[in-house]
Amino acid sequence: MTSDSAINTVGLDVIYWRGSAEILSDLIRRLDKDGFIVHQVRTLEEVLDFVERQPPAFLLVDGSAGENEASKRVVEISSAPKLYAVPIIFFGAAAEKRTAVLKRQVEQLLAINIPIKPEAFLNQITAFTSPNQGRDETAVKPTVFKGIRRETIAGYQLASANKLLFFDDKQLLPDHEKREEVKRLLDQMTERDRWIGLHARRTAFLSSAMGGRGNLPPERDLNIRTVSMLMNIGIAEKDPDLGKISLFGNASPQSVAQVVGGLREAASIVRSDLQDEKAAATLEAIAALVEKSSPPKDETILEDAQYALAAEMADRACWSLDFWNPRGAHLVMRKLRAGVYFLPNPDVVESLASILSQAVILDYRLTNVYHLNLSDSAKDSRRRNVRTALEDADRRFRGSKQTEIPLYDLRDGMTLSKPVVSIDGEIICNANVPLDHDMIWRLWQLAGVRPLKPTAFITEEDEPA
Repeated sequence: MTSDSAINTVGLDVIYWRGSAEILSDLIRRLDKDGFIVHQVRTLEEVLDFVERQPPAFLLVDGSAGENEASKRVVEISSAPKLYAVPIIFFGAAAEKRTAVLKRQVEQLLAINIPIKPEAFLNQITAFTSPNQGRDETAVKPTVFKGIRRETIAGYQLASANKLLFFDDKQLLPDHEKREEVKRLLDQMTERDRWIGLHARRTAFLSSAMGGRGNLPPERDLNIRTVSMLMNIGIAEKDPDLGKISLFGNASPQSVAQVVGGLREAASIVRSDLQDEKAAATLEAIAALVEKSSPPKDETILEDAQYALAAEMADRACWSLDFWNPRGAHLVMRKLRAGVYFLPNPDVVESLASILSQAVILDYRLTNVYHLNLSDSAKDSRRRNVRTALEDADRRFRGSKQTEIPLYDLRDGMTLSKPVVSIDGEIICNANVPLDHDMIWRLWQLAGVRPLKPTAFITEEDEPA
């Protein structure tokens, strides 16, 4: 990289986020030769840890191992707002197409399709990192998306965000007129108890994503995020463990009473410190819903309360053990199917169920490990059954247009054109089955305790409009 337009690369840190494919040693040697200091990492957490300590010149993302791993990398980058300001070079097969969704989030992105020779690769990196017309900008700078597309990554964020590094408070904090005071209260909770601080951020992200699915206006998103973020401020100083109490009715009356008391105290703090009457009224509505007393008559306040309370309930169920527990998601789905007394609004329930299904289906290695000891004959039997089912489905739908969609995007009225199969090879739902609402929910619920293959095939005429 020795051209007049190139920047001085000596001593610049580069993160190489390697995949499962063989390391591109020629590329690494060339980067070393040009003076870059290359740091190899394997996980998103390692990337975030490094970025927190020392922002790199750029992040080199290896998506060359295959389609599944490359897609996972895209989801991981989307789920980590702290990476949005880091220049990212993503290489892999069909990299430009695969990373298109990132261009509205990441400030600086270069996608490089492979195979490509190291020299050509380095020339593209040179162009990417060179000053643009004498200004301190890069040659590639897509439009920055204002805000986080929470609806598209909420499931992954819910299942993976076990560190504060997963969140960028500047983007997550609501655009409140007392924004700095919200930040102060959030930091106060986090200093008192790290779990409560993480919980507050996850629930704010989750409730905002749920509201996004419900097309709520910005002022209601602001209210829901404020309420979710500060819901546990009342218990943080007294007994943070109350933040892990189940809200499903199996907690002791004394514990529930303490939670309700904490909600009312949070309302008082929000009213006095933020002068936010709407958020305070929403917190009081949540307290009324939990203790089964008379809810407010204001329908907007009541609905906002349900969005925030649903996120609170789900995160407690999934993270009360201090790690992501997919069986918690399974429990929440089961309760939602049966009906939860404090969530009468079907739109709230549907949006939460959809995000939970995304959380357990996106990456079974993250959310779920299903151990099953099968004999060789049993494994052979399952393989034969799946092969026969696929052949039958192929004959039935030969000539029909079919579409592969994520399992969490299934909708009432669709017809499966191939069977739904579990990771361990068992047929869960046969092809040519018209799906109804309850069957879809049962599939989502099952995914919390038994990983399913993440996509389904439907006949094209069943695609949602």
